[in-house]
Amino acid sequence: MLKYEVKGDTVEFEVFKRPKKGEIGLRFYIVKINLSKLNRVIENVEQMYIVSNSYTNYCKVRLKDGRKTFLHRFITNCPDDLVVDHGNHNGLDNTDLNLKVCTNYTNLKNKRKYSKNRTGYKNVFPLSNGRYRASKTIDGNVYYIGTFDSVEDAAENVRKFEAERI
Repeated sequence: MLKYEVKGDTVEFEVFKRPKKGEIGLRFYIVKINLSKLNRVIENVEQMYIVSNSYTNYCKVRLKDGRKTFLHRFITNCPDDLVVDHGNHNGLDNTDLNLKVCTNYTNLKNKRKYSKNRTGYKNVFPLSNGRYRASKTIDGNVYYIGTFDSVEDAAENVRKFEAERI
């Protein structure tokens, strides 16, 4: 049975995450959807649970017909050849304002910078000589933008390149 609470125009589900091996107890998370999607979820979803990747948590559902899918794909009726972008990077926020069905390429534009990023800017990399290399990968092709004395100059040139090319 799905446990939820209506809060204005959103609905919050209390969903569990199974403990990892060696852990004791369940962890509960709040998953949000729009009130307008509630009937569809109640009519079709048998179970909700949390899964994680290295970046965020997502809500997965088991439908009453036995199929399993991600809640964001179910809510948006996302076709198999497209993906769902969580605009605020919160995989548990499945409200209409946060979800956008798009191509994988468009979704990658909303990608966070890597956690090991040492410059604070995407597509800017420090060199051993104290300068910074700027490059951008588009459709699998790497475009070298230049080498710059400051990280700010490199980042600005990446922004200019993106504005011209994308």
